[in-house]
Amino acid sequence: MVVRDKTMVIRDKTVDMYSSAFLLASLVSLLSLPCVQSQVTNSCAAAMQDFLSKASPDFDDTDKSLSLELLEISDFYQECGTLYVSVELWRVISKPKIDRPTDFGTPEYFSKDQHCENPNPDLLSKHGQARKAWAWQQRMEVRSGRGNSNQIKFYHVVEKEYMIRLCPCQVNGHCTCENTNPGTQVCSPLFTVPNPDEDQVFPWCRGQSQSPQPKIDSPIIQHCPAQLRITGIIPSCTTVRDYDQVEVILQAVYGHPTNCKDLPLPTLTSSNRLESTVQLKAVNQTHGSFEVDIKNITHDIYYCLRVELVNHPYCNSGADHSLDRQT
Repeated sequence: MVVRDKTMVIRDKTVDMYSSAFLLASLVSLLSLPCVQSQVTNSCAAAMQDFLSKASPDFDDTDKSLSLELLEISDFYQECGTLYVSVELWRVISKPKIDRPTDFGTPEYFSKDQHCENPNPDLLSKHGQARKAWAWQQRMEVRSGRGNSNQIKFYHVVEKEYMIRLCPCQVNGHCTCENTNPGTQVCSPLFTVPNPDEDQVFPWCRGQSQSPQPKIDSPIIQHCPAQLRITGIIPSCTTVRDYDQVEVILQAVYGHPTNCKDLPLPTLTSSNRLESTVQLKAVNQTHGSFEVDIKNITHDIYYCLRVELVNHPYCNSGADHSLDRQT
């Protein structure tokens, strides 16, 4: 133990401050060197690759969901310098328009030619939205006994082949793989899910037939308080599940529009709108019903109504020729 004279405390603190500032400046300069950045990137990628090599995604055939245990991602902080990780699920396009490379889906394939950084859209399609995981949250929730809260889930997993991609999030900016540093994305090898050979995506979401028309009932206006009850039945792209939701949006439009579909996109997506997200309840295998009360409506204003399936992985146009099911 070193004991310092009290008269030297102020001087020593000043020296410590200068030393810390010098150390910080030196560290920033050092990290700006390409070789050091490469070492950090390689170390982070190796840690995530090691995690993926041990991960065992759990498929639930009853609700077509895929769960991933995330307890060990707390170890990423030491190598990646971040507590947040973006987790993506990618599905293999079952009937691609191009031939697969012989090594497609192997670790060797994803390690070259930016196949992991920029997956080939003719062979792979991102399955819904990415999940943002906070490393230490997973460990704390497990210790507090919150059951399966250390898992993330992806839904409507109806294909046979998938890939998981991990990306460390930046301290500043959106937590997405598109915004992460080049070379830090890590992809798992392809893995198989025990789904049947028959296509479980409805043909209208494969571009093979015309989509059934949704049935939106006439809105019921209620007074005191002013609100609007909206009910309807809409088709989905896969079998309707208990976790399916729809977002009902009332967009205020000034004037007297004759057709909402003719309005420009900025008008239909402006902030002057009312919205609510509710469950989609199965009517049969292909269709679901919804009902919602939209509050705080203003009388004598025209509204355009839009109903959207929430984060359904097959309801956006893409390389697998799915259709936009927004109405």
